[in-house]
Parts: sequence; C-alpha cells; structure tokens
Amino acid sequence: MSSTQSLRRPRQSGSICKNLQHLGFILLTLACIPLSTSFLVLNYICASVLSRNLVRRQPRKIKSRSLFKTVLLTGINTPQGLRLARAFHEDGHRVIGADYEPEGVPIPVRLSKALSKFHRLSSDSGETRALNYIKSLAQIIKQGRVDIWINCTSTSDPGLEGQARALIEKTTKCRCFALTMDDAVNFATRDTFLTMVKDMGLPVPEIYQVASRDEVHNVLHKSRGRRKYLLYSPGHPAVTVSSVRTLLPRRSLSQTYNALSLVPINKASSWRLEQITDDLPRYSTFSVIVEGLVTAFAASVVTQAGYYEAANPESALTKSMLHYMQTFAAKQGPDFNTHLGVDFCVEEQVTDRGIVQNILPVEIAVQSQTAMLLFQGMKGSDELCQAYLSSTSTRTKNDDGIQSEFSFNKESLDSEVVMPSRNTSGVYSFGQDLLRLGYAPLIRLLTLHSTFVDVFNHWMLLLCHLVYWQDDAYDFQDPVPFWWSYQVYLPLRLLMSIISGTIPEAAPFSNGVVGVATNSETTEKKALT
Repeated sequence: MSSTQSLRRPRQSGSICKNLQHLGFILLTLACIPLSTSFLVLNYICASVLSRNLVRRQPRKIKSRSLFKTVLLTGINTPQGLRLARAFHEDGHRVIGADYEPEGVPIPVRLSKALSKFHRLSSDSGETRALNYIKSLAQIIKQGRVDIWINCTSTSDPGLEGQARALIEKTTKCRCFALTMDDAVNFATRDTFLTMVKDMGLPVPEIYQVASRDEVHNVLHKSRGRRKYLLYSPGHPAVTVSSVRTLLPRRSLSQTYNALSLVPINKASSWRLEQITDDLPRYSTFSVIVEGLVTAFAASVVTQAGYYEAANPESALTKSMLHYMQTFAAKQGPDFNTHLGVDFCVEEQVTDRGIVQNILPVEIAVQSQTAMLLFQGMKGSDELCQAYLSSTSTRTKNDDGIQSEFSFNKESLDSEVVMPSRNTSGVYSFGQDLLRLGYAPLIRLLTLHSTFVDVFNHWMLLLCHLVYWQDDAYDFQDPVPFWWSYQVYLPLRLLMSIISGTIPEAAPFSNGVVGVATNSETTEKKALT
C-alpha cells in the first residue's frame, strides 16, 4: 500500500465521523422544532400581555425630527450587531442592516423586528470584491438617506473601512463610525498599534530588537526575574527556535546562559525579545470614541471562551483601564470616530510602597467587542445610542435648515462616560453552553472519563446561566432570531457543508446568532485578502 493511500484513509474516516456528527445534530434540532416552536408562541403571547401592562416600554417616539436618525449597521450577523440594532430600535430610530448570506440562506438577524430593511451584500469573488463592497455601502446610504454608518463585523479591516469612509463622507452627509485612511495605518497590526501607543508615552509590553547575547542579558538583568520573555526571529516565524529554548529566563542563571548560547544571534539577522503576558490576568474592554472623547466604556473579565462578566466599574483597575483609553483617545485627531476593543493584562510588581498593578495593552481590534453586550436593558440601550449618536452633534439641523447642537456637549462627554452597572448579569452563548456544559460532560461520563458529581456540577452551572445570565442573541421582545439560528439557519448550513464536502470552520452551535463561522465575518475576511 502506498503512503498516499495510507494518508487518505484517516482523513476520509475523520471526515465521515464529522459528517455523522453533524447529521446527528441536524436530527436533534429537527426533533426539537415542535417544542421550541411552542416556546416561541408562548414567548410572543407573554410579551404581548406584558407590553400592554407597560412592564417593558415600546420603542419611543422621537418628538423632534432633527433627533430622528437612520442608522446603517454592517456585519450585523453578530451578537454585537443585533444588540446595537435593538438598542437603536428601542430608542425610536430607523435601523437598516447589511451583511453577507452564504449560499443564500437567510441569516437570523434579518428576521429581527429591530430592522426596518435588510440588504444582502454581494459575495462574489475576485479582485474587485472590496471595491464592490464599498460601492454597495455608498448606494445603500444614498438610497436610505442614512445618517450614521457603524460596522459591527468581528473582523473589520481598518484599511477598507478608511477607504469606505473617504468615499461615503465625500459623496453623502452620512457620518461614518470608522477610522480615516491616515489612522488606519496605525491599526493595521498589533505591532504598529503598540508602537503608536508607546510613542504617546503610554505603557506597553516590553519589546526589544536585539543583535547580541549581551543585549539580552542586560534586559534580563534589569527585570530581575520579574518578567518572562520570548526570544525569536520575526522574519522567520515558522522556523524559529522552539519556544522551550527561547523562553527566558530559565530556572537558574547557568541554564539561562546555556539556553542563550544555543541561539545564533548576530547583527545580520533580526531578533526580538518580547515580554510574555499569557500567564497574566486579562481583561477585555470596549470603547466608543467620538472626536477624541470616550463616550462609552465596558470592561469584562476574560475567563473561559464564550463567557463575559462585567468588571466592577467602581474598582481602581477598571478606572485605570478607562483612564488609559481616555488618554489614548485624547491624543487622536478630531476626526477619530470609532469603537475599539483593547485587551489588557495586569502585571503586579512588588515595590517599597507595596504591590503595584500595571495595565498593559496586549491586543487591539477595531470592532464592536462582545463587552458591548454588558449594556443591558432599557438603560443600556439608551446609553449605547447616546454614545454613538453624539458623533452626529455637529451635523444636526432643525426643520428650518439651521444647524444646531445635539443634546450632548463636549463638557458632559468629557466628565461622564457611560458604563454598565455593577449588577449587570454575565453574558453566555446558549449553543456553546449546551455543548460544553451539557453534552461534553455526559459523553465523558458514558466513556468512564468522568463522574456523576462532575456532570451534576456542569449541569447546575448550565442551569444557572439559563436563569441568571443573558444569552448573547435571545431577547424576550425579539425571540425569532434566536429560534431561527438554531432551528433553521444552523442545520441548513451544516447540511450544505455535508453536501458540498466542506467542513465548517467552527463546531455546531458555536454561537447563537452566527452559527457556523463561515458567515459575515469569514466572508468579509476573504474579501479583504
């Protein structure tokens, strides 16, 4: 038997197992349709009764026409996009959504009552794909008389957003919540962002370009063992020295010297010594920045993937991260209107005055981070709308055509930043919880890799999330997107992947709104490359 045939068999068997697993999930979802549909009908009945009793307000009517806005949300097939659409709808504004629909399957978000109109973006391939994306946006904005455009996709490209903003603001009166072309350069990669922040005088993780072993030893001597570093060659990331040999310092000074002596450092090659932050406590933040002012801020504790718990807004640590973002935003130009997701790590150092906590940025994303979902309820909707719509303050005109200010001013924005309340519930994804806390522990028990106690603890945690936490897609007044995602959209996407022979990029039930990862964010990512 040839080696090629021996390699094909494991791949084919693995593909068959995945297809069988996906078929099992499809049959399971079909079996749940009668029960889930009954809950959906019951949900609508309860929502109708409670709305009449004014338990939850209806979308308010904006008295002044100058305050009414038409909002375009792209990349809306994300939990963040859906949350923002509901927020603007509850505040009485008109919401238009736009996104890709792989294989033509209607995405769950387009069925939300928060949308007044939905546009399917063309998913054609080719070199003109990005150009077609920008032209489509401009056409939608002109036809819909859009006042503000916000991109909610999880994989937005700053360069493409900058090009779209330049064209849109040149040909329309729409206010774009995106970076300019000049600013986009500094957000292209993590390194360019950290370099920009460092030039501003803000703390960042230590990064050194080294050309000799003596330079490495000098850095290690200054840190006195308080930090860990990784030595690697950025020019050849796939063939660098293994992380075991480049992890510095080692347990003893002699081991450090021995490990470093094996690394071929010289002036002719590029070597980088970078501080390791993976083992430090991590926080994910979300900021809305308007004209260099932070108008909304949320910080969440990063624990397990898919779970988000709000950090205490009154804590010194949260205030420090907010101050960091305010200082960063203040150094930007007046055209800096965007939302940013920055992950911070917390480094503790022992000094003569006690333990000092230093916050360092480790990741940057020009997108609406999941921490946005911590703005919950009617109050959270109002706060999100105010934070974004403050960017239209200089473009608001009254019925006589005279320009007037919006209900915000720079003094109030500078002194007050809206943040989630301290009692905000955690955010989870029902699909991920069902697999992680419901299905996986049961399988481990059946295969004798777990105990009844372990299964019970996981199921109780699942129940706790269902009762006390907020799902990233479900809303009592707007339940159809949640139902469509699990009962129609996801099974169809899995079935199409089986028929076409392609394996989905994410496990089934990976997200309540997005479902399979081959959605808006993956499609747009392909458009940018």
